[in-house]
Amino acid sequence: MKVLEITKPTLVINEATARANIRKMAEKARRSNVEFVPHFKTHQSREVGEWFRKEGVTKITVSSVSMATYFANAGWNNITIAFPLNLAEIDKIEQLASKIGLTLLVVDKSGVEKLSQIKSALSIYIEIDAGYHRSGVECDNVTSIKEIISSITATKHQFKGFYCHSGNSYYARSKAEVKHLYNEVQGKLTLLAQTFKEFKPQIAIGDTPTCSIVDEFEGVHSIHPGNFVYYDVTQTEIGSCSFEDISTTLLCPVVMKNKERNELVIYGGGVHLSKEQLLLDGAVIYGLVSESNGKNFVKPVSGTYLKSLSQEHGVISASKDFFERVQVGDIVSIIPVHSCMMVDCMQHAITSEGKPISIMDKRN
Repeated sequence: MKVLEITKPTLVINEATARANIRKMAEKARRSNVEFVPHFKTHQSREVGEWFRKEGVTKITVSSVSMATYFANAGWNNITIAFPLNLAEIDKIEQLASKIGLTLLVVDKSGVEKLSQIKSALSIYIEIDAGYHRSGVECDNVTSIKEIISSITATKHQFKGFYCHSGNSYYARSKAEVKHLYNEVQGKLTLLAQTFKEFKPQIAIGDTPTCSIVDEFEGVHSIHPGNFVYYDVTQTEIGSCSFEDISTTLLCPVVMKNKERNELVIYGGGVHLSKEQLLLDGAVIYGLVSESNGKNFVKPVSGTYLKSLSQEHGVISASKDFFERVQVGDIVSIIPVHSCMMVDCMQHAITSEGKPISIMDKRN
C-alpha cells in the first residue's frame, strides 16, 4: 500500500484482497456446481465489476432498477433485480428489458398482471420468505405461490423459480448457527421445489454468511452473495471471514484529542459510515479502529473503537497507549460495521495504490 494523501474521509479499497475474495467465492461456486450471480449492491462500481468479469462472471444481481441501468450501461447484459417489483418503475423496466436479459422478483399476482404488458420476455422469480420476515411470500403459503405461478405461466414470461435472501443469518454468531439456518432454509426451499416440480423451479439463495461458510449447496441452482467482496466487522463476528479478508476501510483525519476521556474526534461521521452499529464485548460500536501505517489498515487496535457518530463527527474511545501515539492531524482507519452501507454513503473511492474507483451516483 502506498502512502496516500488523505485530507478528508476517504473510502479505500485493498484491490488485492477484494480480488482474492471474488476468486475464492467463484471457485467455491464452481466446485459446488452452482451458478455464481454476485450481488453488486455492495460495491456499486463499474471498475470493481470488472474484477468479477475477470473471474468468469457473466450474470449479476442488483437491488434497484437504477442500479440495473447503471450496470447495463457498463456492459452487463444479464441482470437480476433482487427486490420486489416496483410498479411505479414499470416504464423503466420495459426499457431495460428491451436491451438486456432481465430477471425480476414478484410477491403477488398483481405484479405479474402488470408485467404481462411488457413486450420483451422476462425471467421471473417468486421471492420466498423462509424465516427472515422482510419481504417475500411465506414458504408455506402454497396457495398463493400456486396462484402466482399460474399467473406467470399465462404470460410470455418465464417462471424461473424461487429466490430467498436469508438475512437472518446476519444475527448468527457462529459458523454452526449459520449452517443450521442454511439447512433449515434449504430444506424448506427443496420441499417447495418438489411441490411444484412440474415447473422445474430453480432455487436461488443470496446471503454472504451462508455462501461464505457452507461448503456444499445441494439442490441450489445459483448463489447471489454481495458483501463478501469487502466483508466487515459484522462478518468477522458471524464467522464469515477474518479481519485479513476485509478489503475496505474509511481513512479519517484526527481533529481533536480529549485527554480526560481518552477520546479522539475524527472527521468522519454518519454521512460517511452510516449509523450501523454492533454490540461487541458489551459496548455499542460504530466501527473498529486501526492505524493507517501504509501496510495493514484492517488490524484492530485493542481496546479501541468508534463509540459515537453525528453527521460529520466521529468519537473514538481509545486505549491509553493508542491515545498517546495518535496526534491531531494523523490519519486513522475505521473498519466498518457494515461495508455495504458505508459504500452507499460515499460517492467515490480509491484503491490502496491510489487508483480512483467510481461509485454509482444515486442522486439522479
